Amino acid sequence: MMIVKKPIQYAIIIDKQGDYGVFDTMNDAIDSAYEACEEYSKYSHSRRNDIINAVIKELKFHIEELSLMTCKQIGTNSYDDLLCENMNALANSENDKYHEAMLTSNNKFNNLENSFTVNGVVTPSSNPIKTIINNSISMLRAGNAVVFSSNKTAKHVFAHAIKVINNAIETANGPKNLIVTVKEPSIENTNIMIEHEKITLISAIDTNSEKIAL
Repeated sequence: MMIVKKPIQYAIIIDKQGDYGVFDTMNDAIDSAYEACEEYSKYSHSRRNDIINAVIKELKFHIEELSLMTCKQIGTNSYDDLLCENMNALANSENDKYHEAMLTSNNKFNNLENSFTVNGVVTPSSNPIKTIINNSISMLRAGNAVVFSSNKTAKHVFAHAIKVINNAIETANGPKNLIVTVKEPSIENTNIMIEHEKITLISAIDTNSEKIAL
């Protein structure tokens, strides 16, 4: 059994609109991500890599906390399994071959190589942190911003993970709100994201972990 070595503190209160990527409305989230992406597009490859490495480092530091918080919120006892999945996702995010495969998959759907876009992601409830890691890192490497639509069951851990990522980006002198979500996930917010003109690609993950372009 794996042992949690760091204190677990998961009482997250997000009161401020847009506090580290967590917004009151989906429209505000998308508009902020669009502005962040425009700034991010001007960064050199080296500078983007520095930001991505900072995000990976911060996620590694919080991965036990995020995994335990997920278990508590979605009502599962599979902490060890979730932690293993999340750690593997982080390991894959540093693997060049895995990254190239993800980029190839994304380009197959949107045919926008070397473009700077805002992508929307609809996430499952089974392991939201794994989805955040996989999509955030791969899309940041491609120069894109990401808007996540989560589900009510995991909204607190989801918001915390987004906050952790944005804190790392800002600490590395990157743009605010490259990775965003809303405080209160809903079907209405997901529909706004799907239909929004500033969202170039929508990815959904079904129960078989298949990516679907809408």
